[in-house]
Amino acid sequence: MPRTKYHDSDSDDPLELKETVIQTMIDLQSQVALLTERVSSLESQLIQALGVDIEVIEEAKVKSKGKGKGKGKGKGKGKGKSKSKSKEKKSKHRS
Repeated sequence: MPRTKYHDSDSDDPLELKETVIQTMIDLQSQVALLTERVSSLESQLIQALGVDIEVIEEAKVKSKGKGKGKGKGKGKGKGKSKSKSKEKKSKHRS
């Protein structure tokens, strides 16, 4: 998609500046509409390719949050302080 060039106006004329702003907003709105359409199309293609609805994937992400990574690696409740103390001890011995 080609990028729209927005012209910086050297004029101090408020009407000219207003017109530039209005035209810029119109251009941006049309670009947003095109991008929204494109995202919708890509989402449909992805759903067809995966054979699964995106909402199902999002629900699975929400349900799996907090599981897996981080468990048993000192990231649970109450383990943050001991971890920082060990780092302090190590840094004191090295210096």
